[in-house]
This record gives sequence, C-alpha cells and structure tokens, in this order.
Amino acid sequence: MDQPFKIPAATTDDVDIALVASLSPEAADEIKRIGALIDTGHETDDDIIRLGELLHQFGQPALGEEKLRKGVFEEGDAIYKTYRRLFGYAADEEFMHSIEAFARQFNVQLVELKRPDFMKRVYSSIPSGLPVSTDPAISRQLSTPCRIEFKYEQGGSLADMGSESPDLPDDLYLLMKFEGGVWRLTGGRT
Repeated sequence: MDQPFKIPAATTDDVDIALVASLSPEAADEIKRIGALIDTGHETDDDIIRLGELLHQFGQPALGEEKLRKGVFEEGDAIYKTYRRLFGYAADEEFMHSIEAFARQFNVQLVELKRPDFMKRVYSSIPSGLPVSTDPAISRQLSTPCRIEFKYEQGGSLADMGSESPDLPDDLYLLMKFEGGVWRLTGGRT
C-alpha cells in the first residue's frame, strides 16, 4: 500500500485557526503542526489526542469531540480514554435515545447485531404489524425485516437502512437523520 494510513475523517481544514490564535497563538501553531502531520498520514494517536484537547480548550469543543470520536479504534484505547475524560457519556445517551426513538416512531422491534465501531450499532428490525409511517418509502422498507446501521454524528444520529426481504430488490436503501426528536428521511434509493 503506497498511501500512509490515515485516521478516518482526520483533517484540520475545518478548524477555525483564527479563533484559536485569538485565544492562544501557541495552540494555533500546534494545531497547524498536527494538521501537517495529518495531511501526510504521519499523525499518531497522541497527535489526535492533543488536537482534540486543544479544540476542546480553545473554543471548538464540538469539533474536538468529533475528531476524538472518529479517532477511536476500540473502546479502551488512549483516544477513547481522552474522549471519556473530556466529554463523558452525554453523546452515548443521546445516541441510544435516538435508536429507542426509531423503534417507537416506526413501531418496530430492534435486535442488535453488532457494534462495528465506536458510536455505531447495527440492528435488524422486526415489524410489529402496526402502521409504520405515512411515507410510502419508509412503510415499504420497514414492513419487512431490515438491516439498520445507526451512527452518531454531531447534530443528530444517522440511520442507513436496507431491506432483508427477498421480496424487495437488494439495492433499496433509505438514509435517515434524527433531528429535533424525530427521524426524517434524507435520501436513498426506493
């Protein structure tokens, strides 16, 4: 493999360096240094931890949360421990609430299949026989068993839903987002 390994979604392009510099020129320089390492794929876990800490400390805590969350490879690693130290379990509670809300909103039972990554869960849905939704695409999909991958993101959880029914085409899927306490359809192929 010719390209160096990079942590998923790791970049400093979205950092407001001017804001950080106004609070601490040294912190802004450190973020730039880490950004240069990330750009070449030479960052370490310690660099990602430092980036998350600096963003948390100097005016961009939501971005720091995202960088650390996306840098966790397994629960218990150094990035995970830093994430917990800085952000606790509030995002976990919000994430689990969104999954429970999905089951209630669409009258389905969810059975957890696996946890592929930090703040990601894969479920299988079991239809209840009750009305699912007034949206025909959602009703069609959830009236049969589905595989649903939930992922936590700032601003709302995401769901990628595909049918497990042999009666529906394999390439049908729905993309949904949890905002304001409600799951909304955002895209897909129906």
